[in-house]
Amino acid sequence: MQDAVSICQWLVLIAAVIYALRTTVASLVFLRRAVPWAEALAVSVWLLMLELPMFYSVGLRQAPVNWLDGIAMGLYLTGSSIHSLAEFQRYRFKADPANQGKLYTNGLFGLVRHPNYLGDTLLFTGWSLLTGNAWILILPTLMLSSFVFSHIPRMTRYLASRYPQQFPDYAKQTARLIPWVY
Repeated sequence: MQDAVSICQWLVLIAAVIYALRTTVASLVFLRRAVPWAEALAVSVWLLMLELPMFYSVGLRQAPVNWLDGIAMGLYLTGSSIHSLAEFQRYRFKADPANQGKLYTNGLFGLVRHPNYLGDTLLFTGWSLLTGNAWILILPTLMLSSFVFSHIPRMTRYLASRYPQQFPDYAKQTARLIPWVY
């Protein structure tokens, strides 16, 4: 039993390392703006608030590794891949001077307007499931709620004002967060 718990502890730790590396690369390479120290600190505190309960819960885990852990890792890896690929696709588009002032609507952004939020929702759901504590699923639920009720409406207003000619058609044709659903 202890070996199974240790495996899950290692998986949660590996997920944290992957997430930290991916976030660092995204911040230093893909963002086209400087990240103020206050924002970096706020994001770091937010991540600690998400990760510490996961580390604590996985330490209390009593259940052996099972099929749900495989699904959890699949969700984590799928979400991480979606987020990273979306950011990379947008970065490549924006790096081309011919695309200056244009809205990126291809790749994963052709399926949903916010694939990065979709990816984060999937990865944090998987990561939370790895802990074996159902209460930790509150974290991705809160994250999804913040996306739906705060971030997506704010980004919708921003994109509509930044790209008034392109955004209305894009918004009509593209789901906000979940392809073909929402």
